[in-house]
Amino acid sequence: MQRWVIGFLALFLAYQAMGDGKAFPMVADPLAAAASSTMPRQRAIIAWDGAEQRLAIDTAFTGDGTEFAWLVPLPSEPEILPATKGMFDTAAVLAAPRIERSDSGGMIFVGALLVIAALGGMTLKSSVGRIALMVVVVVFGFVLFLPALGTARGLAGTPMPVEVLSPGTAGVYDTVVLRAKDADELIEWLRSGGYGVPDGVEGVVQDYLDKGWVFAAAKLKVDDAAATEHRAHPLQFRFPTDGPVYPMALTAVGNEDIELELFVFADGTASGKGLRDTCSLATKPDTREPDDTDARFMRRERPVTIAHPGLVEIADKLGGLTRLVGTLTPTQQRNDIEIEITSFVEHDPGFYVPGAGIERGIGVGLIVAGLLGLVLAMVAVDARQVREALSKQQSRAIVIMGVAGLGVGAGVALATPVYHGELASGRSAYSATQVLQAMGRSLPAEAEAHKASSRDDVLALLEMFGPEETIEALPEGDGPLHYRLEPGETDASLWFIWHDSIGGEHRSEIPLTIGSADESG
Repeated sequence: MQRWVIGFLALFLAYQAMGDGKAFPMVADPLAAAASSTMPRQRAIIAWDGAEQRLAIDTAFTGDGTEFAWLVPLPSEPEILPATKGMFDTAAVLAAPRIERSDSGGMIFVGALLVIAALGGMTLKSSVGRIALMVVVVVFGFVLFLPALGTARGLAGTPMPVEVLSPGTAGVYDTVVLRAKDADELIEWLRSGGYGVPDGVEGVVQDYLDKGWVFAAAKLKVDDAAATEHRAHPLQFRFPTDGPVYPMALTAVGNEDIELELFVFADGTASGKGLRDTCSLATKPDTREPDDTDARFMRRERPVTIAHPGLVEIADKLGGLTRLVGTLTPTQQRNDIEIEITSFVEHDPGFYVPGAGIERGIGVGLIVAGLLGLVLAMVAVDARQVREALSKQQSRAIVIMGVAGLGVGAGVALATPVYHGELASGRSAYSATQVLQAMGRSLPAEAEAHKASSRDDVLALLEMFGPEETIEALPEGDGPLHYRLEPGETDASLWFIWHDSIGGEHRSEIPLTIGSADESG
């Protein structure tokens, strides 16, 4: 009995030392992969309210020269609007997988208790003593562990001139929407207007024209003709349609396999042929007051809050977000992806950090072995025949316990879903948010005290708010945990704008000191 009590106390002390706070959970880092988007990878945001679709596309492309045409076939005439990379990065964060740390410390503890109780029951000669020991160890162990349980867990028409529907600009692009009957006429019009169009697209363009679709074109100019990859600034298109669609056939021309990622906002769950849904989440609009400076952290809310201004403008009235992913072959790319919206069904699978499967297997294996051992101790081992530390019956019982525990534990370890992508620490997101929040609150006073008179002066003040490596790690832009400086209401001010970890925007007005030299000039 003394040996078992000492063993139990040692195990209890070891469990107490395993305590691990969960205030800063591990989270998937979707931006690690999203930052290197190339032509074999496209991201798009689709928002559909039952009558109108918003389509925002983020892509990169390859090719020779300095002028290119970004052609997007659409079922009806669109309004072309600028988009931002931060919209896509925010959507990626909102739909990122839930990553759990190993929750197996408690299971291992309980399993070890059960094994100790079972072995103790097998080796005690007194039946009453065996029963008493098993009851005391198991009940005492579960009472100690109970608080932790609450926190772990066509026909071709006659060629006719190209119809220019709506020339304009969107962000940095010259844009135009065109309707035509003949692909050669359309392509010739584009090329004569400075829109570079590659060879080999005539057949696909004609197929779209035969269906009555229009083409939105954006003229791109790049500085480095020798670059192996050119990145297009995101654009969004708003147009009426009977059902959401993602045009793919033009992409298939001369292309190889493509990794496609769609973020679909709608009042329901989305699906598309050739794509799988990694999650389907309920969403809600951001209800904060404009002057609310409280930041939200990387731990996702339920329902997901739509807080990024770009996403609010297109999707905050819609009730669901579905992330669809897939690798499409050139053959699959020949058909546009028609998105089907069905009744909303939440789908939010969780994943574990690498190594958690083994720990979970150990925990479950110990519990199975211990429970089985308790049964065997009560019915298979006759205490009256115990003459040595281990009898044949005891040896068989222990072997059965071990085989059963190992088998079940191995199955659990193999079946545990493990996330093999990039991981980020919730603590890192918390630290970055604290730094950005401090900047937003203190920069106006610091700029005034240091008589900052330009954007560079304000940027120099950022070094006051944290270690150099922390400040350098904060990127400029409009994505989660990004910041930027924009012109203020007057020449004597700047806006310091930063985004929390779910894309919510916060801003502070920074006063600039206009010197006497400037005034005299």
